[in-house]
Amino acid sequence: MRINNPTATAVDGLYVSANTSSSSYAAIFAANNGSGPAGYFSATGGPAFIAQGRVGIGTTSPATGLELRLSNSATNDGLRIHNASSGDAVIRLAVGNTDRFALGVDNSDGDKFKLGSGSDLTSGTALTIQSNGFVGLGTTAPMSRLTVSGSFSGLNGTGGVRYFGTIASGAGAFEVRGDNSFDNVAMTYLAGLPNHGYLAVQDANGVIQAGAFVDASGQGIIFGDQKNFRMPHPHDPEQEIWYGSLEGPELAAYVRGTTELVNGAAEVRFPEHFRLVANPETMTVILTPLDAASRGLAVVEKTAEGFRVRELMQGQGTYAFDWEVKCVRRGHEDYRVLRPRDEAQPAYIPNRE
Repeated sequence: MRINNPTATAVDGLYVSANTSSSSYAAIFAANNGSGPAGYFSATGGPAFIAQGRVGIGTTSPATGLELRLSNSATNDGLRIHNASSGDAVIRLAVGNTDRFALGVDNSDGDKFKLGSGSDLTSGTALTIQSNGFVGLGTTAPMSRLTVSGSFSGLNGTGGVRYFGTIASGAGAFEVRGDNSFDNVAMTYLAGLPNHGYLAVQDANGVIQAGAFVDASGQGIIFGDQKNFRMPHPHDPEQEIWYGSLEGPELAAYVRGTTELVNGAAEVRFPEHFRLVANPETMTVILTPLDAASRGLAVVEKTAEGFRVRELMQGQGTYAFDWEVKCVRRGHEDYRVLRPRDEAQPAYIPNRE
């Protein structure tokens, strides 16, 4: 061992071995006016080097404040932070004198991996990974492969999806954007009623053109410019058949059929399902005789069970006739054709990125 007095030209330091090129020395510190080694700690696996405020492990030329360099084929070699007691294994990231982020294993919470803002793992936890692989964003108790508490976006340029965990009253919303940044589809709730779902389908300008929602009275409402049914063409696999729904200023139900007039009289009984649906007080009946010799037909009685028919001018004809009955649906007698524009609007979705 040699310790030199500092001079302008002398080598000063603490030597165990003077052979600075050997990997067998235990410790060397030297400062030969910049020409000698600044410092070594070594073992047979390679040196640990300290120079000009930088530490190298496995390298004599660390490029950063701390560099760990390995040269082997091991799959589990590297840096290990080990807390042998009941505390956490933590790395803290600081700027100036302030800890900005901390990441590590939270021993007090089931050894979950966490990333949070601040000086420990419980301050502003943003990411949590449990031992079962469940990942939580904004929650430390994920319930699935990915659990998000709060809002998130998945944008590809101006398009993509956005989810808001809460927009008001604890209710959430989900939207899908087009590439013009306007919403294409939004799943939210009826304005002012956070427990009444609302599905809105929008055009290229973000204007709602079709949708479905539950209104204030608990009824399911579907709306749009067209209401259709579609079916495959039975003879042409390249075609489909589309029929549009008949529209009107009421919510109605109908039933129809063909009945035989016998000696100028007939009685039609409604099926049970129609009796349960229709309000008989709103009934209208259409009759079509199927015999050119008919003198005409009249409905002489209407009840909740059905209706009775007689031939005009006391006719005694026997022939078939078609009939059709329409009624307003029970419970929908107060259907309103004109409504305030803001009555069926979805809850506002904030314009957040």
